[in-house]
Amino acid sequence: MGRLYLVDTHCHLWHPEFSFDLKEVIKEAQRRNVSYFINIGVDIDTSRKAINIASKYKGVYACVGIHPHYARDYKPSDLKELCKLLKKKKVVGLGEVGLDFYRELSNRKQQLKLFKEMLEVWTQWGKGPVIIHNREAGDEVLSLVDKVRDQASKVVMHCFSGDKQFLEECLERGYFISYATNLTYNEGLQELVRYSPLERLLLETDSPYLAPAPYRGKRNKPSYLWESVKLVAKLKEVEEEDIVRSLMVNVKRVFDIGEITLKPRIVYRYKGNLYLNITNRCTNNCSFCFRFHTDYFAGYKLKLEKEPTLRQILRELKGEELSQEVTFCGFGEPFLRFDMLKRVAQELKRRNLKVRVVTNGQGNLINDRNVLRELRGLVDKVSVSLNVEDEGKYNRLCKPKFGDRTFKGVVEFVREAKKYIPEVEVTFLKLPGVDEKRCEELARDLGVHFRMRTLERFFPLEGVG
Repeated sequence: MGRLYLVDTHCHLWHPEFSFDLKEVIKEAQRRNVSYFINIGVDIDTSRKAINIASKYKGVYACVGIHPHYARDYKPSDLKELCKLLKKKKVVGLGEVGLDFYRELSNRKQQLKLFKEMLEVWTQWGKGPVIIHNREAGDEVLSLVDKVRDQASKVVMHCFSGDKQFLEECLERGYFISYATNLTYNEGLQELVRYSPLERLLLETDSPYLAPAPYRGKRNKPSYLWESVKLVAKLKEVEEEDIVRSLMVNVKRVFDIGEITLKPRIVYRYKGNLYLNITNRCTNNCSFCFRFHTDYFAGYKLKLEKEPTLRQILRELKGEELSQEVTFCGFGEPFLRFDMLKRVAQELKRRNLKVRVVTNGQGNLINDRNVLRELRGLVDKVSVSLNVEDEGKYNRLCKPKFGDRTFKGVVEFVREAKKYIPEVEVTFLKLPGVDEKRCEELARDLGVHFRMRTLERFFPLEGVG
């Protein structure tokens, strides 16, 4: 995976508050592994300054744009100059631009005219993201950006503010959500972070503004970005490493900055546990499935270009610090590669490791035989994603390849698994209309462990299968 580092995706290093010690501010951040900085302009003059600083310092990049506060001063010649600045080296985005109906330092008509022109410049440029400032103008922002939806994946909602509904609207459109360090003292934003998927998350300081909780009232600096990382890890109940790795990948996807590569992963680590992603194929087409929303999970690209060989799997495992337990769980159903599952499990057991398999429970249907007996001594735990409590809901939500016989087949798989696998659990989802009590009763009748999983609309499931 290489070294872990942070990127401050939105700071204003040209600001007068950095004029006397900019070099030291950058060095301090880099000593703390904040290795890259995106220096954001807010008008033509500061955009030029942002580019000038980027040209002098390793790891510093620039974005150029005209903030809505300055719409009243905007003139046609600024547009031509901005187009020239976008061609400069180390310019990686257009921004910050947008609408501010809270302070309204420029009137709404002026702001709307400017924002429309900025979006037109962005679509013509076509090389990087647009960084959007939005305050109390969410409907107007969405409406205008909708007209240039062909580049929606390169929209960054800077210093995100708004409610859960607005967040959903942004996520549905494929936008990236960037939280500033005011997150550390804003409980409303903290609640939204819990709901924001790692695959769309960015963090910023907005330096020198919005210093985090321990430093409120003081000048904000890129090195303080770690305060947000620590909090987000706590809010999402994951390791800091999971947050940092996700941020690295997202910055690479959006700004094409950093050392990390975006090659598909067979072996990945999440919450300190090791997982194997051996196929992307599945016999279900679940309406809630994570793989339909993104190719990525927790800082890994899990969409495979082709299914890995045994040699490839073992080679990637060799490069990992092996956990006591290794789980087969990725973007597909591992029992579709049953022979490979067995061969890898045999290798893992030779190393005295525990083996766990997350499955949709259709292994016997897939292989047209009882395959569970072949896993005796190879698999220590099976976690079956039954998801709902009855056949009708299962067929409607999971859309199984094997049709009406699937639900009963999965239930029988669970019963059979108890004969050969030391630990068997069945998991369900907290979805509208799912009866948790009936789910628990079904698990009790089957005599296996029971677990309900929370699924927010854009939240990944554990693992992620």
